[in-house]
Amino acid sequence: MQASLRVVLILATVVAPMLHSLARGQQYRVRRSTQVEGTVRAGQDVYPIRESSHVDFVLTIVRRDANRVAEARADVREAYVIGQDETAGRRDARQDVLPAGRRLSLTWRDGSYVVSDAESGRAVPESASELFEVPLCLELGAKEPWKEGQTWSLRGRNLTSNLRTLSLEDGALEGKIERLTKDSAKLQAKLETQLVIEGHGVPFVGRVAMTFGATHDLPTSTEIQGALNGQASIQGEVAHFEGRASMTQTIEVVRAGAQEEESAHTTHEDSRAALDSIAFRRVAEPREKAFTILLPHGWSINGGIYRVNAAQAGGPLNAIEAKCDITFASDERGSVRFRRLPNTVYAVVRGPAAPMFPVGTNYQGAEVRPLMSAKGFLDTLFRTMHPGARNVRVVDTRQLPKMTKAYYQAARSINEQLAMVGIRIDFDTAGMLVDYDEDGQRFRELLYTGITDRKDSWHNSDTIAFRAPAATFEQWRAVFDIMRYSVRLNPQWVLAEAGGQSERAGEVIRVYQEVQRLSRDIARHKSETTGEIMNENYLMLTGQEEFVNPETNEVELDTNEFRYRWKTPGDDVFYTNREDEDPNIRKVLNRSDFHRTPVRKR
Repeated sequence: MQASLRVVLILATVVAPMLHSLARGQQYRVRRSTQVEGTVRAGQDVYPIRESSHVDFVLTIVRRDANRVAEARADVREAYVIGQDETAGRRDARQDVLPAGRRLSLTWRDGSYVVSDAESGRAVPESASELFEVPLCLELGAKEPWKEGQTWSLRGRNLTSNLRTLSLEDGALEGKIERLTKDSAKLQAKLETQLVIEGHGVPFVGRVAMTFGATHDLPTSTEIQGALNGQASIQGEVAHFEGRASMTQTIEVVRAGAQEEESAHTTHEDSRAALDSIAFRRVAEPREKAFTILLPHGWSINGGIYRVNAAQAGGPLNAIEAKCDITFASDERGSVRFRRLPNTVYAVVRGPAAPMFPVGTNYQGAEVRPLMSAKGFLDTLFRTMHPGARNVRVVDTRQLPKMTKAYYQAARSINEQLAMVGIRIDFDTAGMLVDYDEDGQRFRELLYTGITDRKDSWHNSDTIAFRAPAATFEQWRAVFDIMRYSVRLNPQWVLAEAGGQSERAGEVIRVYQEVQRLSRDIARHKSETTGEIMNENYLMLTGQEEFVNPETNEVELDTNEFRYRWKTPGDDVFYTNREDEDPNIRKVLNRSDFHRTPVRKR
């Protein structure tokens, strides 16, 4: 007889004692592990049983109905089960239930949560859906303040409605508040119930321990451990089960939700707390108005265009082109941050002069540094930007072939000329995704860059760094895409800069004149190059959609992370996932001239 037992102790919100824990946009990171060990005896046969499951997901409250979560979203970080594989000699075998990055929709319907794929709308298999539930909020006489030593009892339907488990039948929970301070509370309880195994209840007696934070509305940790002992019918045979079952769960509040369901204006807090609706203003680079970009309402801008003085720098290599070091941040700390770093030229000195210019010295206004690969440059850049980072984990590093191809296409004409003298300008690109701890918080950061090898010098190009709290990086990813897609160069500034470069290039010795032609050639092909770079399918990039601008009837490429997109004649944009949300009614950004941009008809 083959036995497949699945005991899943899953806790879910049914009645919440404090409404603020159900606020729209509230976000939790839920980590839950279950384990069952024991034996099944059927006649003379004895079968060992050992199964476990583990889920790690970020749950976002989308909609509430009175004091119940009516709709939520779960972003999967990890979901797998481990069981004995009889075909492999009963060794433990891991099986992923859902892939990391999968987004699920949880909707309360007919007394339970329906779990479906957020993109396709199709229901996920029951074996997967039972692993994802809204976290527990016990109603323990919450209408009255808690007191140390206070006891409570939940029985029958009250138990199953508060301690919601897919494999729980009837029983009783007797508990007590053992410790109560202004910052935490600890609860202990005894649980006597039946866990459903293959359609039959097996008696379970266990201990329940819960720890609550200062608000006492949600257990930050829950542990259930106990013994199983009883009979069950498995594949038509009566079998006796003996063993133990356990569950551990931790819940971390990642982001506070909106305290009110609606507000008169979309504020900075709205944009951080409820990414199902967010407004962007089109703003100009502050120093020279070199470009404009869509910026989330309430974010700040620091830096911008700057120029290097050749006389002060010791030479002209970094003084020809304008530099740009600009940061867009959600708050003073830069919890969510998008930075565009400057292109910096480094010198490579060869031949008889090399001994006079060792690494680290200045040659013609550039630091002497050996050529670095794009991956090496990003690694050095990260360590420079975050010297205090701890627990650093490089999630992924890879080259960006489309970006590299775009650089070669832009430099094709100059390389054809340089080929006559046996020289070629080469390019390398890379992207890196890093998790790290900084100032007591876990972040995820995406960096990418291009490296141009001019043989006698090299420089980085299009260097971008974007970070957000690790648990919410996927949600902020759409904001990053919107911003990077929205950059528009100021034509007047580009013309003036091109003329200025020509004048400044006259200060450079002849050997660098051909190199500058490459820079101008890349500028002339900017639209083609940018298009290729923006379409690079790398790690963090969301899908794209084509929208029709109602003012110009032009097709505009944008993220498809939001269902509805509105735009003003002044190019401010509002995104939302709610069909009934009209920014003109809410006076978002104090404007009433938003027009919805429909998806282009196919």
